[in-house]
Amino acid sequence: MATALLVAINTQAAPLSSAADGEWLGTIACGRMTIQTANPDPWKDRLALMIEGGIVTGKRSGPNFREVFNGAVDRQGNLMLQAEGERLDNPTILWRYRAKGKVEGTALQMSGAMEAWTQTSGPNAVTRLRECVFDLRNASAEKAAEQAKADALERERLDQENRQRAEREQREAALRQEEALTQANRARETAMRQQLPNPALPAAPSNRTRVMEQPASDARSRTVQRPTNVAPSPAVPTKEIARIEEEHRSAERSRSQAATDAALAATKSAQAAADRAAAQRAAAEREAVEAATIKSAEVNRLAAAKRAAAERAAAERAAAEREAADKATSEKARKPPVKAQSTLDL
Repeated sequence: MATALLVAINTQAAPLSSAADGEWLGTIACGRMTIQTANPDPWKDRLALMIEGGIVTGKRSGPNFREVFNGAVDRQGNLMLQAEGERLDNPTILWRYRAKGKVEGTALQMSGAMEAWTQTSGPNAVTRLRECVFDLRNASAEKAAEQAKADALERERLDQENRQRAEREQREAALRQEEALTQANRARETAMRQQLPNPALPAAPSNRTRVMEQPASDARSRTVQRPTNVAPSPAVPTKEIARIEEEHRSAERSRSQAATDAALAATKSAQAAADRAAAQRAAAEREAVEAATIKSAEVNRLAAAKRAAAERAAAERAAAEREAADKATSEKARKPPVKAQSTLDL
C-alpha cells in the first residue's frame, strides 16, 4: 500500500495539539454505492483511533481487506483524516477515505467520502464511491470522568458519615450536659434542705423565755446565769439563704458553661479530624489519578509505536508482494509461448 499520502497529512496540520490525546472509539458509516457493484448497500462498522501528540493513527480490517488511517489535530481542534485500503485477494483494487471534522470535548464527528483509484491512474484520478460519517468518543476521557464521578460520590459519602458522626457526638455532649445540670440541681436542693430548719421539730426556747418563766422570787435577782448546755437556734437568716442559693446558681452556671465548652471543643475536634481525613483522601485520589494518567499515556504510546511498526511491516510486505507479482507478470509477458507438440512431431 502506498504511504506517501499518509505521511504528507501529518505535516499539513501543524502546529498540532495534544488536548485530544487518548483512545477514541466509535463507528464509521458509509452510504449506498454511487456506481454499479456487487455490494451497493450502505454499511456501518466499529472503528478505533488513537491520538497521541495530535497525530491520529488507526486501522480496520476484515477477512479480505485492510485499511490504515492517519491524520492530525490542530490547536483549534480541527481534524483531517485520511485512510487507504486494499483487498488482500487482489492488491490492485485500492480505495481511500478523506474526511474532516472537529473535536469538541469528548466527541469527534467527521464527514467525508470513500474514493476508488488504481495504481495506474494514480490518486489524482479517483471515483467517488460512498459518502461516509465518522462518530467517535474519547474513551480515555470518559473513563477518567466516570472515575472522577465515582470518587466524588465516595467523598460525599465519607463527608456525610463524618457529619453524622459529629452530630451524634454533639447530641451525646448535650445529653451529658443535661445530666450534669440535673445532678447539680439535685445536689443544690440537698444542700439547702440540710441547711434550712425542719418545721416539724419545735424550736428550742430562748434565754429570754427561760427568764420569763422563772418564779417571782427568783425574778427579783438581777443576775441570771446563762445556761451552758442549750444548743443554738438552727434558724438560718434570709440573707444567708439567698447567698447560698446564689452560690449554687453560680456553680451551676459554671458547670453548664464548662459542659457547653467541652461539647463545642469535641465538635470542633471531630470536624477538624474529618477535614484532615478528607484532605488526605483527596490527595491520595489525585496521586492515583496522576499515576493512572501517566500509565495510560505510556501504554498508549507503546501501543501506538507497536501499531506503527506493524503497519510499516505490513506496508513493506505488501510492496514486496506487488513487486514480485509485477515482476512475474513482466517475465511471463516476455517469455515466448510454448508450441504444443503433436504426435507428428515425435
